[in-house]
Amino acid sequence: MISIRSEFVRVKRKIRRCYYAGLSHENKPGGIAVTFDDAFVDEWHALREMLNRYNAKVTFFVSHFNRLGQYSIDKLKALRDDGHEIGFHGLKHLNAVKFMESRPIEQYMNEEILPGIEMMSGHGLPPRNFSYPYGAHSPELDKHLLKHFDYVRGTLLTNVKTRFPDLDSIYYKRGDKRVIYGAGLDNSYRNDIYEIQQGLKRASGKKETLIVYAHEPANKPGDYCTPISKLEEVFRHAQKAELRFCTIQTLGG
Repeated sequence: MISIRSEFVRVKRKIRRCYYAGLSHENKPGGIAVTFDDAFVDEWHALREMLNRYNAKVTFFVSHFNRLGQYSIDKLKALRDDGHEIGFHGLKHLNAVKFMESRPIEQYMNEEILPGIEMMSGHGLPPRNFSYPYGAHSPELDKHLLKHFDYVRGTLLTNVKTRFPDLDSIYYKRGDKRVIYGAGLDNSYRNDIYEIQQGLKRASGKKETLIVYAHEPANKPGDYCTPISKLEEVFRHAQKAELRFCTIQTLGG
């Protein structure tokens, strides 16, 4: 049975999405939404000074919340208090598509999603948006998750033929689009700063919001690391291009 409060929240979100869908984007500048996945809380927290310097607001999608101690939770709250968004990346970081090859979607929701939402909400960090671990999703999954979140984020990979400026789905423009995608900044994706600059130029010229994601901000060669100097270059070029820094929740605003 749906509680009165849950139904109120659902209707309120629907009204807000409809409002944003009706806004004109003609006078709005382009933007960039930088997102981070997993549970690198210490490393994310260490970015605070740099983020404040550029007045950059970002989204941290947290997994394995049940493993975080109070010290880490307090760091997430400090990031939230700085104006950043704390989203949800799954309780166990499950590949949803593989999980559902042998089990029903209800089991996925009961193991991976609902307990995590409850835990985060119980600690004062209710998640509004979700990013899929491994970017693995389907229309059926999207439909179920969008009952609980405003946006769900997947991933798209660049390749030899398709580069940053060519991936239309990583550029957000319409206020009614709720399944969104990001492109990777980590070492493994081999997107250098020139490629990212081209994406920023497109976002600026077309008044879109470029969505990107990273994992661990660290100056080391790991596949899922993004050098801190590279992140700073992204923020610097975005600021120079006068792009808005968006969290996922503020995409439509």
